[in-house]
Amino acid sequence: MNKTSTAICGLLLLLSLVVKANPADTTLKRLIQSDGRVLELYLRGDEWFNYAVTSDGYTILPNQNADYCYAYQNSAGEVVVSKYLATNPAMRTAEEQIFLSDVSKGLKPLPQYANHSKNLAERKSYPTTGTNNLLVILVEFPDRPFTYTATEFQNLFSQQGYSSGGASGSVKDYFRDCSNGLLDLNPTVAGPVMLSNNMAYYGAPGESFSDVRPKEMVSEACSLVDASIDFSQFDMDNDGRIDAVHIIFAGGPQSRTGEANAIWPHRWFITEEDGLPRTFDGKTLCDYSCSGEKRGVIMDGIGTVCHEFGHVLGLPDFYDTDYEATGGNAIALSSWSIMSSGSYNNNGDTPAAFNANERSRLGWLSLDTLTLAGTYSLPAITDSNRAYIITTPYEDEYFILENRRQSSWDTYIPASGMLIYHIKNTGDNCINCDPSFQRCDIEEADANETLASVRSDVFPHPFYNDFFTDYAEPNSRLWSGEQLNKPITNITRDTISSIVSFDFLQPDSSAFIKTLNSAEFLSTISVRLTAYEYYEGLYDYSLRGFAIDTQSNFATQTFVAATSVSNDTLICELSNLNYLTTYYYRAAYVGETDTVYGTSYYFSTRDGQPILKTEHASNITLNSMTLGGKKLVEGDYPVIEYGICYDTLPSPTIDDNHISFQGDFTTFSTEISGLQQATKYYFATYCKTILGTKYATQAYATTLYVPIENNEIAAEMSGCEGDVFGTITGSQPCAGQGNFTYLWQQKTQGSSWQEAQNDNTFKDYVVGELNEPASFRRIVFSYAIKDTSNVINVEVKQSQGGKIKTKTDWLSSETDTLSLIKNVGTPLSWQHSADSLSWSSINAPADSSIAYTPGFSDSVYLRVAVQLEQCPIVHSEVAKIYVQHDVSLEDIKPEELYVVYPNPASDFVKIANQQGKAVCCSLYDAQSKKVFEDCFSLSTYLLDISCYPSGVYLMKIEDRQSKETYVIKLVVSRY
Repeated sequence: MNKTSTAICGLLLLLSLVVKANPADTTLKRLIQSDGRVLELYLRGDEWFNYAVTSDGYTILPNQNADYCYAYQNSAGEVVVSKYLATNPAMRTAEEQIFLSDVSKGLKPLPQYANHSKNLAERKSYPTTGTNNLLVILVEFPDRPFTYTATEFQNLFSQQGYSSGGASGSVKDYFRDCSNGLLDLNPTVAGPVMLSNNMAYYGAPGESFSDVRPKEMVSEACSLVDASIDFSQFDMDNDGRIDAVHIIFAGGPQSRTGEANAIWPHRWFITEEDGLPRTFDGKTLCDYSCSGEKRGVIMDGIGTVCHEFGHVLGLPDFYDTDYEATGGNAIALSSWSIMSSGSYNNNGDTPAAFNANERSRLGWLSLDTLTLAGTYSLPAITDSNRAYIITTPYEDEYFILENRRQSSWDTYIPASGMLIYHIKNTGDNCINCDPSFQRCDIEEADANETLASVRSDVFPHPFYNDFFTDYAEPNSRLWSGEQLNKPITNITRDTISSIVSFDFLQPDSSAFIKTLNSAEFLSTISVRLTAYEYYEGLYDYSLRGFAIDTQSNFATQTFVAATSVSNDTLICELSNLNYLTTYYYRAAYVGETDTVYGTSYYFSTRDGQPILKTEHASNITLNSMTLGGKKLVEGDYPVIEYGICYDTLPSPTIDDNHISFQGDFTTFSTEISGLQQATKYYFATYCKTILGTKYATQAYATTLYVPIENNEIAAEMSGCEGDVFGTITGSQPCAGQGNFTYLWQQKTQGSSWQEAQNDNTFKDYVVGELNEPASFRRIVFSYAIKDTSNVINVEVKQSQGGKIKTKTDWLSSETDTLSLIKNVGTPLSWQHSADSLSWSSINAPADSSIAYTPGFSDSVYLRVAVQLEQCPIVHSEVAKIYVQHDVSLEDIKPEELYVVYPNPASDFVKIANQQGKAVCCSLYDAQSKKVFEDCFSLSTYLLDISCYPSGVYLMKIEDRQSKETYVIKLVVSRY
């Protein structure tokens, strides 16, 4: 073993560098739990630590059986797994609802190893420039076979202009484009190879719910391809270590599916202490990455592969890798960065391009330092591979300016424009863990860090900022609070070329002011407006205040001076406004030679009436209920009359039924009587002033009714498929409102209730013919009242033939054992056939297992007749079993009449029929299974063997006239 590589891998273990992983796909997922119930969930976390939440906000964690269960907080304050399997709200049992009544939503499990990545700077294992080989291995599991071919994945990794499924390019295309041609990948795809264990063995939840044995998956995959792959070609720097291996595992990854036993994509290391095979062709396996084959039922895109390979190149994660552990969850770089959630852009088919910071770290871009005052332009990074850096007095703190354009790999980023990053350069994988101190932080143009507002992160923002200074929000102050004194102003963007231009170190002559979107009502028709002055400018302004207008374009605006100015805060109070009018406002500084404005907002005045609330009905009986209301906000004039109006139609007014009172009020209630039973009533609080009548939002309630009683159905019946069943008897209902009518419903397993198929409106129900088990119930109507009866389940028995089980899919010429499984009913007879058309009974006991000696050559068809009680006889699935021939190497005769060449061969062989005789040719594999047969009289016959695995085959050539047989050994080899 190479001592250098061993030392490096051991160092990684000692310094506790563990998983760097792809974040969860946070879209809604749908799973089926082991109890058959549906669960919709949202994933949170990554490979190192993950959990999920239900659609209504309860935290859920996987149990030992990989089912998601509700989490709760124990007496020690830990968030732990309960015994209750999670499901959707509508499917929860009464017991589950009682349990959840004491469980808080939004519980945040804390990672047990939240600081796992803080001990070692990011480390690259793969050269970032040059033409470099990359090994990709496709792996499948006994319970999850691979769907797509090696050719399809070779195309995904290396085909120029790859576009399958809407992709924007291959993995090779992506890294070539982002590196500006400096990195040229040469991927080799091997496999698929079958691993020895099911997926859960490698991917079941372990500590912190991360995968339990992913390293074994990688080591085993390398061992399986070792015979056909020269691993030495993947050590590009000749340091004794394999630079990288990427594993594509069958199925979908846990990060997309939510399946607890699936593997989460990640990058990791295998060390000597793991005790796994890791030396191949004299090279040591250490670094690897992995991702899933599919998203849903289709082949996955390149996004996750490129994210994980970004780690292999040396990049950290730029999302919040400890989630809630350090001050809450930071939004971080979201879909702007492939090393955050940008790997999921366009479902992973068009991941976000590497940004300027990432390219600079990888040596693909030299940042241009802004030092001199002037006007600068900046093309999109995908067009130019250019970006600017603004330095600070501290070497590890700086700002990066890049232009992002929604084209090429950036087609699916949130918006086009200039992003400004505030960087505090450190070397761990927890860069953006603390929301209050993100060390690769986007300075959002709208000063709003939420996922809902990411489109507003870019400069210039039409409603917020076209400058970045020490005084604005966001501002260019350092983390220490010091002023940078390097203003960026007059940021513009050409919508055709997408080039961004700005002034640097050129303070604007005009003032910078910002309107606050916070109009404060002092009364119905008076309001207080507020604005901030960030920079006073070089001009003299005779008016500092607001522009007011009832038109959004301010065509008829009026200037109103601020009523107070203090500490750069402007306040203006407006009064005597019009009722029910929308006003637009913006901060304004007006001078002789210059006028500047802040962002515009609007507010709307009310009608001057009180704001009322209709209370919910109470004390509801058959013919009465208590109604009332309250006054939430006073109006401009006294209340003259108030009360409640009600009707059986929506939107009642005082022209309908109403109860009124004189004078003013705060709250009131009154009983309304004489109502109809089982009737919905709409009602609303109202009041009158000199301005007119004002109504609160309506509410509604339904009077009570006498319930229907004695709605019971009864029957005892069972039979076989196709039998005619009798009558389900229904009792005579009583109470309710009389005049009973009926509707019978039925359902089968897995379906919903439907109207019963026969006459379904009578008191009793005649079932008739049934071919499968069914359930029945009766709904009784009495005017607006209804009641549902108990359920009667009718058992319909069905004979089920099951299937025949053998040890292999071929039989020897001697006696072998056959077994019948999954049958319902008693075996009556075993049958066999040479052509699956003409059947005859086997002379054997009618048992579930028999000893059988084949009586046919080549193959035999088998089935079993089965009957449950007196139900119709059915047959098992037909099993086709190959019969082993006693052809062997001892049967080989001299090849004087027939010549097979080339031999060994890989794709085609020719059979030379020297005398042109009419012959039949058969080909048998190592298990004596016939894999080919044809008859011909050609002098030369071309046989395609490209679809047969490598190995030794026996070819039998039979003279159709003399019946003389020749056997020739054929070797198929592709290595």
